[in-house]
Amino acid sequence: MKKKILMIVTFLLTLATNGGQCVTSYSQGLGVPLFELGKYDYYNGKYPQVFINIDYKGTVPVFSKPDGGVLIANLRNNQKEGIYYNLFLLRKRQDKFLAAIFDASEEDLFIAYGWVDKKYLGIYLKKDYSPLLLYDEPDINSKISELYNCNSNQVLGISDYSKKWLKVTIMIGGVLYSGWIPEDFQWPNVWTTCC
Repeated sequence: MKKKILMIVTFLLTLATNGGQCVTSYSQGLGVPLFELGKYDYYNGKYPQVFINIDYKGTVPVFSKPDGGVLIANLRNNQKEGIYYNLFLLRKRQDKFLAAIFDASEEDLFIAYGWVDKKYLGIYLKKDYSPLLLYDEPDINSKISELYNCNSNQVLGISDYSKKWLKVTIMIGGVLYSGWIPEDFQWPNVWTTCC
């Protein structure tokens, strides 16, 4: 709990020393009202939701700009203390995503708002698919690839998004596959796998 409070205080101090620009400029560019920035319900259902990959054990830096800028937070999953993070993807630039970040166990606990490298992000499948359909484009009518032996306990990497579609990577039998999955296939809950 002390760690969460310290992270929030650090974030607020960062805003104060940066004149609040990292939040106000991003919020205005996205059309996000400043008073809605830290509200989970504002993002839920509007933006794709992912989590910091639970298999990653290191620190995940969150910056005020895609190329660095002010370090807003250093996040680290902690299985022993039950600390995990959910992110709503708001904008992308190369290998970075602008995200609203929340505590995964307390959805209403806003953590930070900033840029995160995609290599740290993941998602579960909503259920065991056989076959899993990976689309070539974020369109239900695009060409599909069928993958077998997928399970909902495997974390999929995130490489892109378009509206509510996610471009994911998945390793099966030593081969890395990539493709798009619709929202119906996505399960961003780190606490449970679905179905």
